[in-house]
Amino acid sequence: KCSRSKLCGGMMLGVTLLLTSIVITVTVYPYLPRSCDTSTGLLPQDIVPLHYDIWLHPNLTSLTFKGKVEIQIKVLKRTKCIVLNSLDQNITDIKLKQKDGTLLMTEDFSLVPEHEFVLIPLRAKLEEEEYTLVIHYEAEVRHALKGFYRSYYTTSQGEQRVAAVTQFEATYARHAFPCFDEPQYKATFTISIVRDTEHTALSNMPKNSTISYKETGLLQDTFEKSVKMSTYLVAFMVMDFTSRSTTTSSNVLIRIWSRSETEHQTEYALECAKKLLEYYEDLFGIPFPLPKQDLVAVPDFNSGAMENWGLITYRETSILYDKTETSNAFKRRVVSVIAHELAHQWFGNLVTMKWWNDLWLNEGFASYMEYVASDVVKPEMGMQMYLQKNGMQRALSADSFSNSHPISSVANTPASIAEMFDAISYRKGACIIRMLNEVLGDELFFKGINSYLTTYEYSNAEQSQLYTAINETAKHMEQAIDIGEFMGSWTLQMGYPIVHVKLLGGNKVQVSQTKYKFPGEVEAKSPLGYKWHIPFWYQTNEETGSYNFLWVSEDSVEFESKENTKWILGNSLARGFYRVNYDAENWDKIIDLLHNSHTVFHEVDRMKIIDDLTSISQVVEEVDITLALEASFVPEEGGISLRSHWQPDFTF
Repeated sequence: KCSRSKLCGGMMLGVTLLLTSIVITVTVYPYLPRSCDTSTGLLPQDIVPLHYDIWLHPNLTSLTFKGKVEIQIKVLKRTKCIVLNSLDQNITDIKLKQKDGTLLMTEDFSLVPEHEFVLIPLRAKLEEEEYTLVIHYEAEVRHALKGFYRSYYTTSQGEQRVAAVTQFEATYARHAFPCFDEPQYKATFTISIVRDTEHTALSNMPKNSTISYKETGLLQDTFEKSVKMSTYLVAFMVMDFTSRSTTTSSNVLIRIWSRSETEHQTEYALECAKKLLEYYEDLFGIPFPLPKQDLVAVPDFNSGAMENWGLITYRETSILYDKTETSNAFKRRVVSVIAHELAHQWFGNLVTMKWWNDLWLNEGFASYMEYVASDVVKPEMGMQMYLQKNGMQRALSADSFSNSHPISSVANTPASIAEMFDAISYRKGACIIRMLNEVLGDELFFKGINSYLTTYEYSNAEQSQLYTAINETAKHMEQAIDIGEFMGSWTLQMGYPIVHVKLLGGNKVQVSQTKYKFPGEVEAKSPLGYKWHIPFWYQTNEETGSYNFLWVSEDSVEFESKENTKWILGNSLARGFYRVNYDAENWDKIIDLLHNSHTVFHEVDRMKIIDDLTSISQVVEEVDITLALEASFVPEEGGISLRSHWQPDFTF
């Protein structure tokens, strides 16, 4: 409800929404203030937030809450309008103060639902100084699984209980409090929550104080001031869960929270979280920035997990494990999801993409690290194999069709941003980052990652800045490469290449590239003409167990192999994001080896051969599907079957 009603002399339209016990009247003005530019659908860049003081009083009976947010802002360019994000809130009062507390006069505020904006026009321009914006509002504890929402569960005695939890990625913090809800607007946060005595409140930071609230029998918890972070990483909740805890070697408190009846299922997650956090601190060379890390099993949760800094939320099946009832597949699920979310605490939280077109930097890196880190702390699970099964195969499948998109794509609306959370950002992103790691080697790769994280800590970065950081370390390679040029060929165009290998005789080999494309398919234009800088790893019958390497950046290249080369296997250990096709004679020899001497090939290579052959037969006329069927029938100990394509599809 807008508290004042005069604006621009235009007609005013009123829309009334009933939210549980709150009636919200949203006033929408057909004529926007001339001083407020909303044409781009993005926040203007003339004001930045410095700090938020957020006060919340949720009522878990009426499922509504009252809120107040005080935002310390800095004006970078003189302006007569404050624009920030807000949605589904009954704003009851807005005040603007100078640093000395003097109130400034504002015009009527208005809402722009199509852009999820609240506009606050001013009678005079704000100078390039700091101010405090104070907003009182009311809202519903939402039923949808985003924003500040309700999560129900039923006890073994049949009692239904409710928790209030948050899910703010990508654009849902604005549902819980008015804010500058874009990732580049990082700020610090101090959060206070009023609660019943039987409930517990959590937020990103440890609790600083608890006091009685106005002699109501309620309590008010205030949490320590946070580190600088984006709004989508803010989190808080009110619930009656119990916890199990431990402390890392660097004295970080780790707690696993869950319904009391499932507390016995949190032991495995606690063990994994401790090992993984310690591993990441050592790998990245940067101490975990917060004094505690909570992990919470939420009964109603839309995604697999969410990396809120210091307060990670999980679907229950992604963190709870009962060794007497749960399968090994879900045991792998638990360690990999925890590894994914903890990787984000550095790559995504400490350094955040400037805009959602680089979401793949966050999700691709975390998706890659979930396999790497899980394989280190739980080597018996063979998680690197699942990078090929659940990562590479599914990413290639998703990227095979004309409705795919480049990893780095334009997304300027909440709807288009939500569409970025797909297999391309996660799985293809993981494969591209793994390919970069394989090109550089672990030492240079993680040295570059450390440089990137320390250079941009507590701020934002774009993919070009990651490439610049890694380029510095890549200078030490024997064969110097331009990381931006190499990676750009994989991130700025959709799809992937088929690498065609042909033995020409006399030890000469031809390697060429074409786009994987279904016959008759109309493809979108590519700024790079669908040509890739391909790192090509291969082995021959003369070098089983070892691998060779060359770059394929042109349509076709030729090279000389060793004498007596009878067959070549490309993309050894599935390091690269591409498929490999061979001439008929080479295919015959590979299939014969699968039947009669399959251990010549690593298990990952055997899997990749069948996957490539099956997929290529759909788009290359010379390759018959019967070859794939023949190749799939290998000895049982080979561990390969076309069924390897059909693994449980877990998403994070």
